[in-house]
Amino acid sequence: MAGLRVWLESRWQDTLVPLAVFLAVVVLLLWVRRWLSGRLVRWADRTSWPGDELLLRALRLPSVLWAVLLGVYAGAQASQLPPELRQPLGRGLLTLLVISTAYFMARVSAGLSTLYAAHWRGAERALHLASNLIISVVVLIALLVVANLWGVSAAPLWAAVVVVGVVAVVGLRDTLPTSVTWPSSPVSSLM
Repeated sequence: MAGLRVWLESRWQDTLVPLAVFLAVVVLLLWVRRWLSGRLVRWADRTSWPGDELLLRALRLPSVLWAVLLGVYAGAQASQLPPELRQPLGRGLLTLLVISTAYFMARVSAGLSTLYAAHWRGAERALHLASNLIISVVVLIALLVVANLWGVSAAPLWAAVVVVGVVAVVGLRDTLPTSVTWPSSPVSSLM
């Protein structure tokens, strides 16, 4: 315990400054989040779109995580960490940012597809399939971005994704039109 106290007394700036930067950034960003949340709630109250509550719920957890990630990043930049530690820390933080963004996008897309499934009679099965497909695509893109962040070549993975996508489209081209009565739209009348 005495060794820790001596170390802190001699190098307090190496610890206190990054900690203060971290806390200042997190507090500031959480305050901005609260202010923006209030503005978004007022906007949601003025609109009749039912998806605004979905967006507000989906933003709740990731926005706190984003504030903490930016605080850790700012604290790390203010610290005396050697570059060989800063680079993996930055990659790790960016990985968490990509994963949390993918989580947000997956929640929003699944929620919106569920929200609009009620408007399309007889299309629940297709919309469930589309929702799962959208979530899978978001997760796949996030994984490819993370792999690229860590130096894994994503070109062969992208090629595999394209091949699987083409096979899925060819395999489902006869299934979806016969099992779903799609609502008419101005675009479909042009085709």
